[in-house]
Amino acid sequence: MTGHDALDGNGRWDDVKGYGAVWYPEAVPEDWAPYRYGHWRWLSAWGWTWIDDMPWGFAPSHYGRWAQIDERWGWVPGPKREHPVYVPAAVAFLGTAGVGLSYPDANGPAVAWFPLAPGEAYWPSYTSDLDAIREINAGAVADPAAIEAGANGGPPTVIVNGDYRNRRFASAVPRPVFAGGRAIAPALLQLPGQRLQNAPLLAGSPQIQPAAAAPVRQQLARAAQALVRILAPRIAPPRVAVHTTAVLRGKSEPVRLASTAREASRAKVQVARARVATAVNTARSARSRVVHVAAVNRRGTH
Repeated sequence: MTGHDALDGNGRWDDVKGYGAVWYPEAVPEDWAPYRYGHWRWLSAWGWTWIDDMPWGFAPSHYGRWAQIDERWGWVPGPKREHPVYVPAAVAFLGTAGVGLSYPDANGPAVAWFPLAPGEAYWPSYTSDLDAIREINAGAVADPAAIEAGANGGPPTVIVNGDYRNRRFASAVPRPVFAGGRAIAPALLQLPGQRLQNAPLLAGSPQIQPAAAAPVRQQLARAAQALVRILAPRIAPPRVAVHTTAVLRGKSEPVRLASTAREASRAKVQVARARVATAVNTARSARSRVVHVAAVNRRGTH
C-alpha cells in the first residue's frame, strides 16, 4: 500500500475489537478530522481527489476507512491485501448534485462531505463497472459480492439511504473554496447537525465542475465586450475634416492638410478585430482540448 510506511513515525497502532488493526494519528490540530486539512483537486481520470496536508496523509486518504473510537479518529486499513485498490477519497458528499448544500445566511451553496466508516461502501463516479466497484470495496465491507447497482447503473437505495456513522462529522465549505482547490480548514462552515442529517447523499462525487473551466468562458465574454466597443464608433456622427495654416519661411501661407483621423480610426478597428479573433480562437482551441482530453479519459476508464 502506497504511503503505509509513513504512518509508523506519526502515530501509533492498536488492536481494537471489531475493527482489528487501527492507526491513531498524533500531533494533529485540536479540530482535526479526516479530509479536513488539505484541499480538493480535479483529476481527469478520477474526478475530485483529496490532497492531504499531512506528510503521512496519502494512505489514510485513499485506502481503508475512518472510525470514531473513544472520541478519537482511528484509521482502519482492513484485512491485508496484496493489491489494495486506490480511491480518490473514501468519502460521501451531501447536497444536491451539481449544486451543493444550501444553508442559512448564505450567498451561495456549500459543499459538504464526510469520511466513510468501516463497513460502508464507496461508490465511485469514474466507473460503472460492477466488478470494479466490488473490488474497490473488498476488505472494507463484509460482503462486496452483495453490492448491486441501482437504477440506471447508479448506487442502490441501500447506499443512498444508508445510516452513515460519520455523517455528523461532515466538513463543509463555500462552493467556490471547494471548486477552486483552496485550503479547506480556514474556510470551514458550521452547519446545524440536523441540516447535515437531512441532506441528500451523493455517493462518490458532488458532480460539480472545477473552477478551471471558467477562464474559457471569461475569454469569450471579454471578446464579446471588445467587439461591442469596436462597433460602437461606427454609428457615431462622421468626423469633420480639419484644416490648418502652416507658417513657412516667415510668411503665412494657407496649406490645406487633409485630416487622417478617418484612416487612423479604420486602422484601429482592424487591429482590434484581429485581437478579438485571436481571443475567440484561443478560447475555442482551449475548449476543444478540454473536450478531447475528457473524451480520451472516458475511453480509458472503460
